[in-house]
Amino acid sequence: MKTSQPLAPRAPEPIREGDIVAMLVMIDYLIGEISRIDLMSAQCLMLARKSLTEAVADALVKAH
Repeated sequence: MKTSQPLAPRAPEPIREGDIVAMLVMIDYLIGEISRIDLMSAQCLMLARKSLTEAVADALVKAH
C-alpha cells in the first residue's frame, strides 16, 4: 500500500477586480429584489456587501 504525501499548501489566487465588481453588482441586484419581499433580509445583504467592500479595500491597499 502506498503512503500518500500531503500536498503543499498553495497560496490563494488573487481575484480579478472585474470579478469583484461583478459580485458587488449581483449583491446590489439581490438587495433590490429581496427588499421588495423582506426588509430584514435586505439589511443583512447590505451588511454583507459592506463587509465585502471593506475586505476588498483592505486587500487592495495591502497589495499595492
